Amino acid sequence: MPTSMLLKRLGIFIINDFIQASECASLCHEMHAADTTQAEILKESLHTECLDEEIRQTQYCQISDSAQNSINQRLMNLKPALERHFQTPLADDFEHAKFLKYNKGDFFSPHTDAQYQRKINITINLNSAQSATSELGFTGGELRLYGLIQQAGFANKGIAAPAHAGCLIAYPVDIVHEVTPITQGKRLSIVSRFLSKA
Repeated sequence: MPTSMLLKRLGIFIINDFIQASECASLCHEMHAADTTQAEILKESLHTECLDEEIRQTQYCQISDSAQNSINQRLMNLKPALERHFQTPLADDFEHAKFLKYNKGDFFSPHTDAQYQRKINITINLNSAQSATSELGFTGGELRLYGLIQQAGFANKGIAAPAHAGCLIAYPVDIVHEVTPITQGKRLSIVSRFLSKA
């Protein structure tokens, strides 16, 4: 069974072509040239974000306002479909899109994002997992989701999400997930989060 079909049966929300190939290529080009800052993690106990390279190594790309606004508007338009799928009301506000670049060796250790009012995680792939010889793709860098199969022996077995350009994956923030280390190339993606309605 294809991974995307399995994940859909397990309740994960997937749109295979949320962003068209030509726009993915344009965003990748902009991200390759963009200024970057080191991505942080949220320390809820400290009510702040901070660097912790033992947990996360990746970079935020500073891209144009027009590109950010276009993605954010499409994410906002997705809200009704997410509410129906996950059967939960979501706030009108949400965490706006962040554009991430994972270089060789970068990763994000297993974690959840269940802090504050966060409810639904969004990941959008902008390039594809391909052979190490591809200039546009990457190897490694799997988004793996854990705990989806409630049977003995599956607790520590993650399921890799689809890794082709343009694909959007949405899942509850309390699902343990990780990005495995990049072995070749650069993984480019967008992340966002919808919040629970107060």
